[in-house]
Amino acid sequence: MAGDSMWPSLRAGDVAEVEPLVEAPRPGEVVLARFESSLVLHRVRWCDGSFCALRGDNGGAEDPPLPLFRILGRARRVRRGGALLDVERWDVGPRRVGRWRADGEAPGGRVVGKDGPRMSFQEGSVPRRRAGTSGEGFGADFLVLDAEGRTLRGLNPTAARIWALCDGQRTARAVAEQVAAEFSTDVGPVLTDTLRFLAELQRRGLLDEVRAPAGAAPLEDT
Repeated sequence: MAGDSMWPSLRAGDVAEVEPLVEAPRPGEVVLARFESSLVLHRVRWCDGSFCALRGDNGGAEDPPLPLFRILGRARRVRRGGALLDVERWDVGPRRVGRWRADGEAPGGRVVGKDGPRMSFQEGSVPRRRAGTSGEGFGADFLVLDAEGRTLRGLNPTAARIWALCDGQRTARAVAEQVAAEFSTDVGPVLTDTLRFLAELQRRGLLDEVRAPAGAAPLEDT
């Protein structure tokens, strides 16, 4: 498997075992189809017994209808790494977290644009997750979704922890100090990465900068 058209059900590097068809596929099943120049694993949208229309879970439009003889079989099991997964374990269906996948990584790999994000956050800035956003762990990935369901993916544990600490109560420095303590590393590099990451989250509309309450001390995480 190559590409992200069926992510997260099917991922780059997966190897699918395909069962030959003995009857027309049903809507919702993932099938292997022969297109003009490639073999494709996509989900059945409809099938009338003569033609089938497919679509990748993350595609915006259906594939052109194919005659039934071009549908080679159903995907039943998937080998992922050292594990062999039955369909109930790998096929999670279309998920909104797969519809828009931003390039980039977070601290440790960094979330940066071509020239790096603008460093709008300072040590004393107080970051807060924007209303309507959410974070979701999915396998090894931690995904941040905006209010429209678009996704920033690839957050490693450090970045996921930074996101969790952006509660509008801590300064950026307090967030970095907490993360550095939890991951047993120097605060200096963590602070630099934290400020970059916060700036990128803000650029993507996922984070706001709020004023710290006058005289308030950073809260300790428990």
